[in-house]
Amino acid sequence: AQTEVNLLLPLIALHEQTHLEYRRQILDANPYHARSTVYLQTQLYSEELATPGERGVASDLFVSLAGYFQEGSAGPGAIGLYTRALQFDPANAAALLGLATAREQTGRYRNALALLERLVETGAADTEARLRLAINLERLGKRGEAERILESLLSESADDWVLILAFQQLARIRMDQERFDSAHTYLVRGLTRFPDDFGLAVGLSYVEERLGLAPAQPLAARIPARDAAVTGLSARYRYARPGYHYIDATRDRLREEAIQSLPGLARVLSSLAAPER
Repeated sequence: AQTEVNLLLPLIALHEQTHLEYRRQILDANPYHARSTVYLQTQLYSEELATPGERGVASDLFVSLAGYFQEGSAGPGAIGLYTRALQFDPANAAALLGLATAREQTGRYRNALALLERLVETGAADTEARLRLAINLERLGKRGEAERILESLLSESADDWVLILAFQQLARIRMDQERFDSAHTYLVRGLTRFPDDFGLAVGLSYVEERLGLAPAQPLAARIPARDAAVTGLSARYRYARPGYHYIDATRDRLREEAIQSLPGLARVLSSLAAPER
């Protein structure tokens, strides 16, 4: 049973690549037909499971599909698929983060927080997941916990956008408390590390005005190269996107599973093509 169900994996991978090629080339052919085929084959795979390992593969298949829906801003579809993924593997990190992000984007912060706390409990939470956890804790009034997480992120190796948002969020918390001296400290520290970040520069200009300080530089001089080709997407924009590195890792695992199943599929196809005796 294990071998038979895994023969579907190369076929799923084939239709997934067809879907991506249609999207990439913007061909007249409908990319959604290929995606629908991937869904139907994933559904078939999930109905024929025999081992815990196959349950993990089924969970990854639903995560990969959910990622395509989320990339296309099809939130309800992504939520349903992430939920299916967690039915097969409740500790699937990509599903937990993806579903938490989708819930957060619809304002369901308590649901997002619960999912992120589950992710932390699995031990698979990276700096992005902990940043999202801190931001949702703060939204729900748990500022002390949020600040502890944000402070810890500043001393870790993390993507630039994660660190930028940690500085911004800590400064904003201090501004809300009218502790502008402390906010000023965070913003200066942030701009020292990321001198081209627009959000930090605007925040510092505002805080300097509230403190009655003469700005060391005009705002325009603080961000000399705001061209997107130089500075890239803003940290806030990146936050609005789901954790694609989790999904990329999931798809890498699925490709390996599909490659391992190719010899078995080839044997079956050869036997079907052999003339009857």
